[in-house]
Amino acid sequence: MRRLDGRLFWCRVQGRSPRPDEPFARAVWTFADLVAERPVLDLTRRKREIAIRACQGRMAKEITRDLDLLPRTADQYRARLFRKTGTHNKAELVAVLTSLPV
Repeated sequence: MRRLDGRLFWCRVQGRSPRPDEPFARAVWTFADLVAERPVLDLTRRKREIAIRACQGRMAKEITRDLDLLPRTADQYRARLFRKTGTHNKAELVAVLTSLPV
């Protein structure tokens, strides 16, 4: 979701209706801010593409082939992702990006 000031954040949304026979007539919605559990990372489009492929389990050679990058360029992007997320390997990176406990 987006805050009034424009910053993005993760939240959990839950809705309930007091009338099961007409669930869309009236509902109560609650939102739980998950920023402490799942921070929003400000990633460029290319870093996001590489992160998505890493989370899909693709190897470095597959990522370079998919995105038409030189291997060294892909390595630089991965290194920047590691620095930005404070991780040291692909397993930790995937855990942070998917909000799994490290």
